[in-house]
Amino acid sequence: YRPEKLFWAVCPTCGYIDCTHVGNATSDGVDLSCERCLCSTTVAYSELRGKLNWKLDCAARWSIFNISAEPFTKAYLEPHTGSFQIAQAIAKTFFGGNEVVPIQYGIVSMNKELGGKLLDCLPMNVVRELFLRQAKADLDITEERIATEANRSEVLPGMTYAELVKQLLPVWILDSSELDPDQRELLVKGITYAKHFEHRQIRPYLPNRAHIEGIPVDILKLIQNVIHQVIVMRNALGEDYESFKEPAKAAIERLGAQRKEVTRNFRRIINQDQGVPNSRFLFLLPMSYLMNLESLIDFYVSSRSTTLDHAVVEVPAEHHPQLRIVAGDRLAMEH
Repeated sequence: YRPEKLFWAVCPTCGYIDCTHVGNATSDGVDLSCERCLCSTTVAYSELRGKLNWKLDCAARWSIFNISAEPFTKAYLEPHTGSFQIAQAIAKTFFGGNEVVPIQYGIVSMNKELGGKLLDCLPMNVVRELFLRQAKADLDITEERIATEANRSEVLPGMTYAELVKQLLPVWILDSSELDPDQRELLVKGITYAKHFEHRQIRPYLPNRAHIEGIPVDILKLIQNVIHQVIVMRNALGEDYESFKEPAKAAIERLGAQRKEVTRNFRRIINQDQGVPNSRFLFLLPMSYLMNLESLIDFYVSSRSTTLDHAVVEVPAEHHPQLRIVAGDRLAMEH
């Protein structure tokens, strides 16, 4: 160690610290010279600014603030000449400091292309788990390591972050108006995560005629009937999933031998081939989405039928009603 670098002074003229040298020290102050701006001056102790050498800084800080523990990487914990041991000896010898307990953590490295993406893509609890799951081990942050953590860390009870991105986000994005702030944050971060680490876009998937063409009419009628039952149940039971779960399962079971074909095609229509169980899935879909899908299927099925079961209603323009035309026995006008 160079004694002149035990204290790194800030040049009072240019404000830099790297080229400032400490000369003579008297009762009046300290002589400083700066290679950067070529300034030479004497600075009073009350105006002197700078930083102690790191080991001295640790020793002084521990004593001044009564610190009892501080994290260090294993490289600084060498038992004889490591930075921690030297700082501990200085603190005890010159500052009367207490025993400080080192908290060992591993060395963190990260691919530069991941810089700036981590906090935008991962919820804070996933970031915390990434760094603390094996805090003493070295951590090499790569796309594979982030994907591993996303598959390990729970963000909702019984659901990992990767499962949420795959299963819930496509449903949440259909209608985010009823999400709470935490869910909205998960939605935003999940969309970004899917883009950067799964290399896919999560967008609202609104059904249209092309999505239901090719499905047999009898299957579409069964899908429509399930949707109608779900709407009725959710209106009656509110936001209580536990009350909804068993009646929803029973409605699906009543489909009998056609249950698998109905649920498979239903999921295909809304681009949810895999995901949460059927009852949970039906509970999570936005009500407005279900109602629009029910009407779409109804119009399509009716267009394939030879009998007219729809009503055409003419209303004066000044009334501006919002109309939803459904099967003739369930004509609804929503003003």
